[in-house]
Amino acid sequence: MLILLLTMAGGTVSAQTVYEREQYITEVKDQVVTYRVAKTHIPLSGEVKLIENARKYIIVTFRDGIMDGPYREYLHGELVAKATYREGRKKGLYEEYYGGSKGGIRKRATYANGEMNGKVTTFFSNGRTERESNYIKGKKEGEERVYSPEGREIAIKHYKGDELHGSYEETADEGNGMNVRIRRTYDRGKIHGMEITEIIDAQGKLQYRIECRYEQGKMKDRKQIPMTKS
Repeated sequence: MLILLLTMAGGTVSAQTVYEREQYITEVKDQVVTYRVAKTHIPLSGEVKLIENARKYIIVTFRDGIMDGPYREYLHGELVAKATYREGRKKGLYEEYYGGSKGGIRKRATYANGEMNGKVTTFFSNGRTERESNYIKGKKEGEERVYSPEGREIAIKHYKGDELHGSYEETADEGNGMNVRIRRTYDRGKIHGMEITEIIDAQGKLQYRIECRYEQGKMKDRKQIPMTKS
């Protein structure tokens, strides 16, 4: 039986308390969550450990039932995320980690008023960068670069208001040394203009090329260009 160490002070529950999932309740207002003791409806306060299930628990600081301070998330006893909350919303540096034997960082971002704002980077378990993006008020904005686990750049995309917008380039490894290179342009999430697909062999020679013309996401024309053999 879990023992709760409760101290009443000014109508709130003080720090150093531990609750299992059925022992606390939540309510959401304006996207901010308030936590209360299930039996008494007293708001949580101070540093609290919340056991969500057999695998996951968080340690977070509350003020009047609202997260306000350091936040730590654990899975199977391993730290998998940490952040800081201000008045119920993430603020400042946020990091996710690979748990267990993999270790290392999985994601790094900056939050403002509960939304990702600024550079966001994700990582492979080998420590190499997977993706670099930019966010403004929770939406992707500007250039995004994508990499392979070996560190090779495989895509450059552009976004506006969380939609693909502008130039897009991607290279995919098809195996046996063959690569597919795609170049296109987006307009508010829809392909618009010329899309060029090139198949390149292991020696770097262009095997064939396909040109497609789009208007607001709809293909209007397609042709395959034969390559002249040397």
